Amino acid sequence: MKISEQLLKKFEDLAIDKKSKEGQMLLALIEAFVKLEIDVTENKCRLDEIDGDLAEVENEVYGETTEMAMDPDSDIFEMTCPKCNSMIYIDQDMAEDEKIMCPFCKAIIDFEIDQEDGPAPTNGGCGGQCGGCSGCN
Repeated sequence: MKISEQLLKKFEDLAIDKKSKEGQMLLALIEAFVKLEIDVTENKCRLDEIDGDLAEVENEVYGETTEMAMDPDSDIFEMTCPKCNSMIYIDQDMAEDEKIMCPFCKAIIDFEIDQEDGPAPTNGGCGGQCGGCSGCN
């Protein structure tokens, strides 16, 4: 049972005359609440649709990025964040800075570019999980 239906039932249980000032006020409030309840339900449906559309766009965008990262001729490198273990994609311009902020956990990661393997965190940004350098504890 919806909240608006519960309110209407309680109003009827109070046995307030619908023609009295109090009765008219309560009915107006219940009517306004019903409209709000309908709007919220419609907005939830719209939000679900938008969320589905966004998921399709994310799959399209990140799917292409993943394919480029796997291409050995690509200037896109992939690296795992040592803080949150999320996969990060770095292009050649970003790699020149040798520092990047993880878009997921916002950690600043120092890294060096290995010509064969791509970026690897340096000891200052390393969580010791990659095994890609000799500087880990």
